[in-house]
Amino acid sequence: MENCKEEIPEDVKICPVCNETLDTSKKTTCPYCKEVIEQDSKVCPVCGETLTKSVNIKIKLGVKAYISIAIILVILLGTLGILTARADDIKSAYTVIQNNSS
Repeated sequence: MENCKEEIPEDVKICPVCNETLDTSKKTTCPYCKEVIEQDSKVCPVCGETLTKSVNIKIKLGVKAYISIAIILVILLGTLGILTARADDIKSAYTVIQNNSS
C-alpha cells in the first residue's frame, strides 16, 4: 500500500491497516520491471525507467513497417513475374516471326 506500505493480498479491496480503498482499476504494469504501478505514472517508482507511450508506438510502427515491406515485396515480385512472362512471350513471337520469314 502506498500510504502504510503494508503487504496486502491482491484480492483485498480495503487495507486492513489504514482502511484505504484499494482501487486497482487505474493500475498498469511497468514494461521494464513488470511491477504494478499507477497508470498515469511518467516514471516507474520501482525501477525508475521513464514511461512514455513511445514504447507502444515503436512496437506499432515496427509491425506497420513489416507489413509495408511485405506488401512492397509482393508488388515487386509480381511485377517481375509479369515482366518475365511478357519477355518470354516476346521471345516466342520473335522466334515464330523468324521461322515464318525463312
